[in-house]
Amino acid sequence: WPLTPDEVAALYSASPISAVANVECDVLMLLGAADKRVPPLNGKEYVAALRMLGKTVECHEFPNEGHAISGREANSHVNVLIAEWLTAHLINVVPAPPRVLFVCRANSCRSQMAEGWLRSMVPGSWVVASAGLRQSSVNPNAAVVMGEAGVGIEDHRSDAISAFSPQEWDQVISLCGCGESLPEGWVATQDWNLDDPPALDTGDLSVYRRVRNEIRERCLLPVSYTHLTLPTKRIV
Repeated sequence: WPLTPDEVAALYSASPISAVANVECDVLMLLGAADKRVPPLNGKEYVAALRMLGKTVECHEFPNEGHAISGREANSHVNVLIAEWLTAHLINVVPAPPRVLFVCRANSCRSQMAEGWLRSMVPGSWVVASAGLRQSSVNPNAAVVMGEAGVGIEDHRSDAISAFSPQEWDQVISLCGCGESLPEGWVATQDWNLDDPPALDTGDLSVYRRVRNEIRERCLLPVSYTHLTLPTKRIV
């Protein structure tokens, strides 16, 4: 069945080999010689293409294995190969520090307190910031109650989310239920939907203190369970 040029182009665009130039790391390739789903020849062509681009590729073929490489002996061999490859190639790799952006409508109160709390809890390598759907100013009452807890936010500034890019952040946490109102391209990874202290203020700062404490408890979770709540796939 001779293919037309358009059909060849369509097959190529759907194949991993079309993205071979985007590979930026060393590669371990494991092939099952009896694979009927993805013929091993395709894998070897991919290896050859990578090597032509100067990439480091280690390739192993298992003569009696299919797509899953599920045989007991082969599986044991695979585990050893993967362990040896990871040790040789990733021994000096350090995960990039997490990047967390807190968002609320005006970046005045809740998101500012969250930024202050998390900054006080994590290493300086973490990237922590806050933003609003619009820019305003730091709520003075929020600064007062955070100061009572030993966390200064009076020097913070208010920023609009348009000053940032979605690709800059691993976690985008909404504090006010505005996750569905974020600009195009933005996705809230969490929405805490906490009370708005200025809207409920009784004049004695009690609401500010309650929400401040609730934010602190929420911020402890990303710190305690970093391996669950923050991505680890990004590499420096």
